[in-house]
Amino acid sequence: MPVTRRQSGKLPVPSRFVRSGEAMERGTDDELLSDLTDIEVSDGDESEDDDYVRAPQTPARKRAKVTSRTKASKKDKAPLSALPTMPIDILFEIFGHLTPRDLISITATNKAFRQLLMTRKAITVWKAVRKQEYDAPDCPPGISEPQWANLLWGGNTCQECGTKNVVRINWGILRRVCTACMKQHLVRTAAFKKNFPDLDVSIMELLPYSNVGGWAHGWATKTRFYWDADIVDMADKLADLERDIHMRKPHARRARKEFKAAKVAQVDGIRKHIVVCEKWMEQVTERRRQDQEILKEERLEAIRSRLVELGHDYRDAKDAVPLYDPRIVAKPLTDRSWKQMRIRFERDATAAKERRFAYELEKIKSARKDIVANIYAEHCKDLTPLQKSYMPFKDDVCQFAGFAELIDADREVAVTEADFADAVKALPDLIAKFSENRKSKLAALVPPRPAPEQAAVGSSKLETSTPAPADLATSVFACTPCYTWRPYPYLQTPACSISHSILSGEQAVLHVTHEPQGPAWDAYLGNVKSLSFSADGSAAAASLVKLLGLDADIAVPRDLDDIDARFACMACGPHVHQGASVRSTMTWRQCIWHFVLHKANTQHSAPDWYRLTDEEAALAREDERPDPAALWTCNRCALNRKRDELVMHVKTFHAVDDPVDGEDLFRNPRENPSQPRNGFLYIDGRPAE
Repeated sequence: MPVTRRQSGKLPVPSRFVRSGEAMERGTDDELLSDLTDIEVSDGDESEDDDYVRAPQTPARKRAKVTSRTKASKKDKAPLSALPTMPIDILFEIFGHLTPRDLISITATNKAFRQLLMTRKAITVWKAVRKQEYDAPDCPPGISEPQWANLLWGGNTCQECGTKNVVRINWGILRRVCTACMKQHLVRTAAFKKNFPDLDVSIMELLPYSNVGGWAHGWATKTRFYWDADIVDMADKLADLERDIHMRKPHARRARKEFKAAKVAQVDGIRKHIVVCEKWMEQVTERRRQDQEILKEERLEAIRSRLVELGHDYRDAKDAVPLYDPRIVAKPLTDRSWKQMRIRFERDATAAKERRFAYELEKIKSARKDIVANIYAEHCKDLTPLQKSYMPFKDDVCQFAGFAELIDADREVAVTEADFADAVKALPDLIAKFSENRKSKLAALVPPRPAPEQAAVGSSKLETSTPAPADLATSVFACTPCYTWRPYPYLQTPACSISHSILSGEQAVLHVTHEPQGPAWDAYLGNVKSLSFSADGSAAAASLVKLLGLDADIAVPRDLDDIDARFACMACGPHVHQGASVRSTMTWRQCIWHFVLHKANTQHSAPDWYRLTDEEAALAREDERPDPAALWTCNRCALNRKRDELVMHVKTFHAVDDPVDGEDLFRNPRENPSQPRNGFLYIDGRPAE
């Protein structure tokens, strides 16, 4: 390897990044790389002779012999062993296709390569590899190409203490240093005289500075920070120039003036170069991110392709290997890594296939259910909205015999509307059977009751037909879905939920099955279809029936509605309303809701009611107001509105002069009858208005 001669015949000056007199003990590699931080690059031999003489080498140390099992053959020699014997122009051509990191590594290989790459001949090589690396900016003033390459690509290691993972470069002082070193070596403008009392502050105009300090976490400030070693080196150089003036050397003053002017211009050039470097760094970060995304996508597609080669469908491979999978890293897929991951990816692909089949089958079933929905809508087209309220839901029909078998048929079976012809013929009978089954399910929830006492022949109890246990006023049920989920604006308070979920009579029968209310219903309630017998509600109803003097074995909700009595809860204390002591009054249904809601309180351990007299009830009704949230339905067009608005709608749009409840408009039979807002029982008499 040729050894290029320095024209000066002197060794390189010490690094300006190290304080004068400080020793660097970082091992052989750091010593080899230290030349990259020299300000000056050796001139080298400018001859055009491509032949060269191998540089003298230091004799290797003797090492203990190690017995080898086999002798190294000629084939075992490194294939690049002939590299040092190549002509310089060929070497430079090869080096020009490397990356800056590779070139820096070559300088650490041996002294001959290092000296070759430190010559001025090699500057074109350094420039070429720099431009190939994300089009890096040119060198800032006062720094050479090798120095610049080492700063950018010499590794994320602190150039002062060797700390690793130092990502940020301090562009102002042209160093890659850690936070600890910045705290130790950076000098603020305000602290300059404290640290260097013997130096003039004008020296700072000649020094590069940074606006990023050791405590700023990478953020720029208005404060200037100077590297202490730069201050010392500059002071030494100025001292040498002053010494030349003192020694009356020719042109010494002009040399000092030119030196200062050059340094001021260099600092100005570095400050302008900072903007270029920061912008380039942002672009590099974005391009690296894009490059990593490309590598991830390539690895992703490589894994999917291998799964397809193993017989998996590409759709399953795509589902099994998403882009956000932590196993998708920015590295090419190798046979070794694929061998390690293959079992897991195949398992994921198999699971994805099962999910796809289940999803496709669900879509097929949904299409079949749509056919049933159209058939059922055609069957019910002549019914009024009130009659439709008593009919099964679409999902209930899909479970009928003849319909369910076709809906659940294999995915390969093509099901059309004509296939449901036999089931459509049996639909009236299936609906009647469903209604009976609905009553049977509700009756099964009622706990056994003691047999009623035998009445005398000819008594009214025998003459009146005994209702079914589930139809009695004392049979109260709780609908779990209606308490758990209520659409806006119904879900306002627990009392509001209770009023919609505690049911009896006809309302309870219609709540045996529920219509799914969309995706949210399935997600949060699992499409619950359940009623339960409310023991607390039944106890409250029984006490009210007894207080009204009715027979609990035959009293039905309509009997209590006809009486329309008002009650007050004696377990609740009185409260003040408009300056008077009052108790809230309630209907019999409101009493049941009230007791179920407050059963947890100790004062509501058992129902305790007071029935208002006719005069007190009349006064309480004067304070009552209609429920503003109660909705009614038009029996001609199924429009839902408040009762007053719906009455006006029927008169205006349907030309009905006197709308009748149950014929022209109705309250949804699935909902409890509309209850008024509470009135008041004045304990000390109603105050005068």
